[in-house]
Amino acid sequence: MATDEAEFGTELRGYKKEEVEKALGDLRRELIKANNDRAEQAESARQLSHRIEELEDELEEVGEPSYKGLGAKLENTLRLAEEQSNDLIAKTERDAAELRSTTSAEAERVTDEARERAADILDDARGRAAAQVEESTGEADRLVARARDDAAAMIADAERDAAATRTNASTQAAEAMSTAKREAAALRAAAEREVADLRAAVEAEVAEAREGAADLARDTEEGRALLASDTERQRAELELESTTVRDDLARLDETTRADLEREVAARRDSLDREVVGTRTELAEEITNGRAELDREITAARALLASDTATAREALAREAESTRAELDREVADAHADIEAARLASAEEIERTTRETREQIDRDLTQTRDRIERDLADHQAGIAAEAARARSELDADLAETRARLAHDDDEQRTRLRGERETFDAEIAADRDRIAAELEREAHTARTALEVELATRRDEAEQDYVQRHHDAVEETQTFLDEANAQLADVTERAETKRKEAREAEANAYAAARKTRAESERVANETLSNARSRAEFLVTDAERQARGIIGDAEERLSAINRERDSVAAYFENLRGMVGQVAESQSQQGE
Repeated sequence: MATDEAEFGTELRGYKKEEVEKALGDLRRELIKANNDRAEQAESARQLSHRIEELEDELEEVGEPSYKGLGAKLENTLRLAEEQSNDLIAKTERDAAELRSTTSAEAERVTDEARERAADILDDARGRAAAQVEESTGEADRLVARARDDAAAMIADAERDAAATRTNASTQAAEAMSTAKREAAALRAAAEREVADLRAAVEAEVAEAREGAADLARDTEEGRALLASDTERQRAELELESTTVRDDLARLDETTRADLEREVAARRDSLDREVVGTRTELAEEITNGRAELDREITAARALLASDTATAREALAREAESTRAELDREVADAHADIEAARLASAEEIERTTRETREQIDRDLTQTRDRIERDLADHQAGIAAEAARARSELDADLAETRARLAHDDDEQRTRLRGERETFDAEIAADRDRIAAELEREAHTARTALEVELATRRDEAEQDYVQRHHDAVEETQTFLDEANAQLADVTERAETKRKEAREAEANAYAAARKTRAESERVANETLSNARSRAEFLVTDAERQARGIIGDAEERLSAINRERDSVAAYFENLRGMVGQVAESQSQQGE
């Protein structure tokens, strides 16, 4: 006998505790009622046994059996037995009707709850899948927008740096040109003043002055050649460095693109394998669940058929036994019906619980797979954006450093050349002045000729130096423009790469979103099909159990009719015996 109270643990999902307690209370009340009915039937059997003992005592008191008075006593006994049998049969019919009504209501309630639970689970799964897809779409859009903003900001920084470099180079070139012009004008004015002051004193030093002018021209030519050699060497080094940097950037671009393609291919293959494995596992679980459910249904049917056959055989064997055997058969039939009802309720509850657990497992696996796919996709997009951003930052930093270094070298070289030129001119001026002062009294006669010569040479030197300064400035501007064009080209390349990365990220996000929607729809469809199948199967089992109970009730009614016919025949036989006794007495 089951206990009146039972403790149940609480779970996050499942039936409501109040409804479960209510159902258990109904089952306990039915069990108590069945126990009371069994006690009443036992009391009735005890009373009948006591009545049989009294009748046996009366028979012993009467003595030898005779047909006298047998008819009345047997009629009373049979009438009493028939009344008690009719009462028991009526009570059994009421219990069977109540059991049939309770079983039908319980089956309908469990079926409705299973259908509602399946609908809630499908709605929840649909909502979660839609939320996951919307969240992944928003995250992908945010990542693409952030990558686009970062690329635009980096390109704007590169353009600003290039403009600043161009402006700085132009300013320095203008300053160098104006400085050269001012220094040349000052030198020419100083030379004219010195020539005017010492015109009478340098006539005797024409030869030596010519020699000094030749030395000065020779030194100037050597300085010009050295400057040209240094400029050519620096240009060659810069071109070599630019070529090396371009080659490195090309190799880095190829390597990065190949790595990205391999990573995308590996990720796509991994995702395909995971999807195939998940589908295979889900199909195996569904197949195993169906096979297990079919085996359980077959076993339950076999057990119910065996119980029904055993009960029918027991009723057939014990229909002709005594009144106590009939009471015991009725009690056994009631117990079998109660066991069948309990087994039906347990089977429906177990099927519903397994359905709910299977749907929860399917939803959990689908949600975990979608979360893993979204996490992998977001990590891949973030890694690609970070890698592209770091490469662009490194290239821009390297370009800025190289431009700054080249600018510093150009400034240092121009400053050194200017200082060298100033020192050479100052040394030449001091040397010429000393020589002119020493030999002024011998060179006065040739002053005019030398003055004209010196003026022409100074003018030519000024023109040459001005031309050299213009060429050097133009060369510096050309190099700066070439570097600026290189930087602009690389910035444009990075801009194209950023746009390609943005397009790839958007395409990957769109593909992932479509795949997530497809998997979610497939999972929802499978869950909906499984829920409908389980609800339909539960309804079919409930109808089968109710049909079996009705068949057993019909069998009991047929047995009741057989017993009633037997008693009617027995009553006729007793009447015939009584009539024959009365005829013999007459």
